[in-house]
Amino acid sequence: MSDREVTKTGSTKKAAPKIPARIRIGGHTIRVVAVKDLIKEHDAFGTWDDGKLEIQIDAGLNASLAWETFWHECVEAIVSMTELELAHHKIQTLGLLTHQIFVSVMESIAESK
Repeated sequence: MSDREVTKTGSTKKAAPKIPARIRIGGHTIRVVAVKDLIKEHDAFGTWDDGKLEIQIDAGLNASLAWETFWHECVEAIVSMTELELAHHKIQTLGLLTHQIFVSVMESIAESK
């Protein structure tokens, strides 16, 4: 299997890296799982469960949307663990901007090789 994907113009680019199965935040190990039909069942692309220390992401999302959802749920976890009490629209913005930073860094790394 190739680590490249075909763009709309027919050229190829390096495929997005796979979302990790677990991450660490604040000394805690957070499981990250893909869940079939999460959108249908929870009306959400992703969820954060602070009791299970688990991020769930809908398994049917494309790579870009899955990564954006991953970063959004990471922000949800940080907000929950630190009791920041941020409004959801601010969490949305922080997740989106974090995703953009991640994409920019990955592109920069790819260009330097």
